[in-house]
Amino acid sequence: MAFYLDTSAVGPFFIPDVHSTAVEAWLRTVRPRLVVGSFTAAEFSSVVSRALRMKMRNAAEAAAILIEFDQWRAQSTAGRPLADADVNRATLLIRDFRLKLRAPDALHLAMVVADGSTLVTFDDRLAEAARAVSCPVVIPGE
Repeated sequence: MAFYLDTSAVGPFFIPDVHSTAVEAWLRTVRPRLVVGSFTAAEFSSVVSRALRMKMRNAAEAAAILIEFDQWRAQSTAGRPLADADVNRATLLIRDFRLKLRAPDALHLAMVVADGSTLVTFDDRLAEAARAVSCPVVIPGE
């Protein structure tokens, strides 16, 4: 079984927050096949860049976080490129107004649905939308 990590699940690996302990514990107890897609990589890079702009990290810290992320992603996860079909599927998910999805979350969900993976997230709205389309969800710590 493959577990697709969205940005909210990847972030706590590299930038400590309230979810860090839960993600680390989940990974210790479950030895899943992890999938971190190219879109997650771009979105995580944006999070790090924002931390730098907001002066929450300096340039050296931001660069070190991204290097560590890139190494971890290459060594410990399967990649997943974003395809045109994913964008088309995301558009349909966004147009299902009951799901209340923004484009980035719809892209994550579209890839998970296409691959038959399990979504790993801390985003409650995304988890609710995933369940609404019968996609399995893991929220570490729950």
